[in-house]
Formats: sequence, structure tokens, C-alpha cells
Amino acid sequence: MNRIRLILALLVLLLSIALGLTAFSSAEEAKTAATTRASKSPVRIATQEQTATTPKLEGCVTCHGQIEPMHKYTNKGETLEKLNEGKDAVGLTCTGCHGGNPVPRKTADDVKSIEQIKNEAHVRAKFPAEWQRDGKHTGANPERTNTLLARESWEFVRFINPGDLRVAAKTCGGSAC
Repeated sequence: MNRIRLILALLVLLLSIALGLTAFSSAEEAKTAATTRASKSPVRIATQEQTATTPKLEGCVTCHGQIEPMHKYTNKGETLEKLNEGKDAVGLTCTGCHGGNPVPRKTADDVKSIEQIKNEAHVRAKFPAEWQRDGKHTGANPERTNTLLARESWEFVRFINPGDLRVAAKTCGGSAC
């Protein structure tokens, strides 16, 4: 009986070690992959803090200037009907929630320039054809996107819907939201 307990204890120990090493190596692989992706990606993942490379006013508002603020009410009870210096009532920026690149700015109204700015600023889909309507890219999402979003990168899911539970820890859970 003691011998069986000893064998079982050794099996549990070996299994625990094997699982621990698998979890450790998976975590290291994920960390390495994330670092590699970040260094190759033209899209910078933004945080709420302003850095030397982040402009004071994000380029998003040069195209999306008429967007209403996500949070309209300040902690002082004031109401904000439009963005204030690119921030909502609690100080959140566009890229702080949606990700993307805040640096590109619209400087001209020609179609070619606007398309270039869009490509530099927006997070690109893995499956761009799936996001088209009638063969054209529009601002509207296709119907029933859940299975499509499950195949997309977390950066794109965040860009489309920062409140999606798959990315909420990186958006709402990781900011001043």
C-alpha cells in the first residue's frame, strides 16, 4: 500500500513538473512572439500615457474630429459634448482604447493621401475581404462578425470593439476606464 502511494506521489510530482515546464515554455514562447510581432508591426500599440513620440493631439481627430466622446461626464459633474484636445471627459484617447497608430494626420483631402493615412493609422484585418460589403471597404461592419472576429488578431478585435471581452483586460481593465 505504501509503495502504491509512493508511486502515485512520484507520478503527481512528475506530472506537475511537466505541466509547469509546459506552462513556462508556453509563456516564454508567447512573450517572444509578442516581442517579435511588436518589432515587426508598423502599428504601435498605444497606452494612455503621453510619451515623447506620442503627439499631444492624436491624428485620429484629423479625420474623426466629429466623433462624440466615449465618456461625456467629468468627475466634477460637467458634460463634455465633444472631445477636448482629443480626450474624453475622463482623459482617455482614441488609441488608448482602440489601439492603432496616433501619429498619422490628414493633411490633404485627396483620396490617395487619405487612403495612405488610413493604412498607417488603422489596425489591418487578417482577412480584409471578409470585412467588405459589396466588394468595397466601408465603415460598417458585416453582419454576424463573431466567428470572423474569433479568427482575427487581438489587436484588430480591440480596434473594432475595445469592449469585447476577449480584449477588455488590455483596454478597459488596463486603463483609467
